[in-house]
Amino acid sequence: MELTLSVKGSSGSFYEVKFLKDGLALHSSCSCTAGSFGRLCKHRLSLLSGEDNLLAEVSKGHVLDDIAEMLKGTEVEVELARYFELVDRKNEVDASLKKSKKVLEKLLCR
Repeated sequence: MELTLSVKGSSGSFYEVKFLKDGLALHSSCSCTAGSFGRLCKHRLSLLSGEDNLLAEVSKGHVLDDIAEMLKGTEVEVELARYFELVDRKNEVDASLKKSKKVLEKLLCR
């Protein structure tokens, strides 16, 4: 199964994101700068996490369901869940650090 989508970047440029499922393997590419250097980009992460805010109008529809179906049973599905769990934990730690810093400022900088 193959899926090609148009996404809008933060600069207003449009990029092409492709997903290809081959057996239990899921591959993807994006024509953005990060993607052209073989890096994971926000466009693919956004789509894989079920967000459609970057999709160009021409790509709107049931594509998120198609992506979710392609994701099922792949190693990408497992690692993506792990990634987002770590992001959540990082956000919690960052918030705790910010609070702790404010307390230290109050205690030390009187």
